[in-house]
Amino acid sequence: MIDELRSRIEGEEFDYQILMDCLKQYERPRDKITSLLRRKAIIRVKKVIYVFGPKYSRRSYSREILANMIYGPSCISLDYALHYHGMIPERVEAITSVTNGRSRRFSTPVGLFIYRHVPKAAFSIGVDQVQIEAGRTFLMAVPEKALADKIQNERGTGIRSQDDMRRYLIQNLRIDARYERKRAEDDVKALREILQEIALLGLWRSRFFEKAAFYGGTALRILHGMDRYSEDLDFSLLKPSARFDLLRYCKALENEIRSFGFEVTVSGKTKSDRSAIQSAFLKADTLKHLLVINTNDSLIRSIPHGQALKIKIEVDTDPPPGFDTETRFLLQPISFSVRAFSLPDMFAGKMHAVLCRAWKSRVKGRDWYDMVWYVANHPKLHLKHLEQRMIQSGHLKNAQRLTPDRLLDISETAIKKLDVNQARREVEPFVKDPETLIVWSRDFFRNVVERIIYI
Repeated sequence: MIDELRSRIEGEEFDYQILMDCLKQYERPRDKITSLLRRKAIIRVKKVIYVFGPKYSRRSYSREILANMIYGPSCISLDYALHYHGMIPERVEAITSVTNGRSRRFSTPVGLFIYRHVPKAAFSIGVDQVQIEAGRTFLMAVPEKALADKIQNERGTGIRSQDDMRRYLIQNLRIDARYERKRAEDDVKALREILQEIALLGLWRSRFFEKAAFYGGTALRILHGMDRYSEDLDFSLLKPSARFDLLRYCKALENEIRSFGFEVTVSGKTKSDRSAIQSAFLKADTLKHLLVINTNDSLIRSIPHGQALKIKIEVDTDPPPGFDTETRFLLQPISFSVRAFSLPDMFAGKMHAVLCRAWKSRVKGRDWYDMVWYVANHPKLHLKHLEQRMIQSGHLKNAQRLTPDRLLDISETAIKKLDVNQARREVEPFVKDPETLIVWSRDFFRNVVERIIYI
């Protein structure tokens, strides 16, 4: 069992979610975890945080990565960072970090971890991302910040510099390297995606992904590199629950994003109907935050004062059965994991949107664009899960089976009704190269649908 687990977990530091995903084929995975702990095949560093035991590790675990994982938002600073940067000669055994939360102290089987509180305004200034190797990174204070944090911690003084904040955001989140920044809307899109990634980190810290999985267009872009810009964050519970409350996570999201220097509010939305979809909105002042990420002054002038940037967060609390999930890893703004739908099940959800989404008289060209992306990159579709989705939405009767031939017939009906020009116009603002849409036609989409592989 440990050899199988070792082969499925890439890093040396991992959380409970990853562990459960790797053991999900067992009838009683928690008993397997207990057995692994008893044999010291894995070591519990703290509740829900683990490392491999000495006999099973490929390389040494990183106490620096563990420091970021154990308590957050946090970054390594103070004496440990000063020694790391060669500013003090004394060896420092405890890993010292700063946080904008309460000061904490954790004595663990792998060492002592100390967290000191600093003000929110000073917390994220001068933070660097250190890469040990591909896929393994941690946050650490630059030498100046480590020294300033030590002064703050001992004497009650600190530094607050907007220039330092901008420099941190550009270096740590690698804005210039990751995004084209020719127009104001390019920076708005970059800002939105940065906030989306920090929101995912906040959800991970609050253990949201033990109950839910990420899917939809933004999941495709962030996790799988789809080239279409996407606005919202869509999630599904792993199993139906009428008691789930998205509002419980709003404060954690707000605190996480504010710890990175962004002033945001996250609030829930109450629906009048009895919908299974729960929603929340993340709101920020567009102009203020473009200044934070160092947008060119000439581009700033094109943004109206008071314009709000909004990110909608939606959770399906009554998901249809029959889908699988997988663990994906993000390296920005720190290394963390996200539970997401497997690609064949995500494709099934997208195909359901293409065929069944009721968007009044308009056409959502983004759905058709995503379908083309799936067929070009990951053409396998989980037909049974699509069947369950269509039964739940009333587009199939319980007694009906969804076969490939039936799906082709349903797709042909949808293609005949499709206003191709309207679909093209709707998606154009979300793609880098609108010329790729010139080929769109009913015959084009018929050919695309015929290339789907059913599993």
